[in-house]
Amino acid sequence: MVDAAVDNLSDEIEYLYTTPRKQDSRKSPNDDTSVDCGFCGESLDHFTIEERQQHCNSHVDGDDGVSQSMVLEITGGGGIAKYLRNSNIGFSGKRDKPPKAAENVFWHPLSDSAPPRNFTPCLVPLLKRHLLALHSKNAPTSTSRAVLCSAGVTHIHYEKFDWLWGCGYRNFLMACTALITQTQQPLYFAMLDGDPEKPIGLRNIQRWIEDAWQDGYDAEGAQELDRCLYQTNKWIGTGELNVAFTYRGIPSVHLIQRVGRSF
Repeated sequence: MVDAAVDNLSDEIEYLYTTPRKQDSRKSPNDDTSVDCGFCGESLDHFTIEERQQHCNSHVDGDDGVSQSMVLEITGGGGIAKYLRNSNIGFSGKRDKPPKAAENVFWHPLSDSAPPRNFTPCLVPLLKRHLLALHSKNAPTSTSRAVLCSAGVTHIHYEKFDWLWGCGYRNFLMACTALITQTQQPLYFAMLDGDPEKPIGLRNIQRWIEDAWQDGYDAEGAQELDRCLYQTNKWIGTGELNVAFTYRGIPSVHLIQRVGRSF
């Protein structure tokens, strides 16, 4: 159980710090906000936000003629190059082989098994404990107010196969851990985890969205993604997540509107 697991955790907090970026010759020595392209390594400091997005999209879509071999040469075989060399996924293409079982792994705090290595439960209860401890000290820097999400939320880290494009799917899976463990709407459990043929999983989310498209959901989004999502590495956003939730019977639009009014 979550509470029992939290009670066994240490009260120590580990503070993590980032290492400084390598200084760009075109920037002020006091400016450490350098932004580099994750594909080719080019500095994007002189680009606007839109230009940065277009630059990255050109790599993913292949519109600028950047091939895997070119990226391997540019990056010297490290980082993304190593990933691409060991993967049969193109920048935007569909895979020839069926997905591995590891690409459809899902876990939530009500599961009988131990969490997979990239699933981390109990973070919210642990954070709550430390926030309360800070508040009780009545120090000038103590926390006066904090808003936490559901205690059942499990953090899900990306894996090697999806580290370039899986953020939207991982966000969906994390939301599912909260919806499955909440008690206000117990039917959500069966809506999300009751399909033996297409259980929750990263690749099966792609199948859910394609099924929704076939039933008439989000015609515009389906057209933008060429009605093909399963076994690809295409990015998805809140529009596709809304389609997946709504298709399973979860009124995600209402939830989003409620959150929007609270700020």
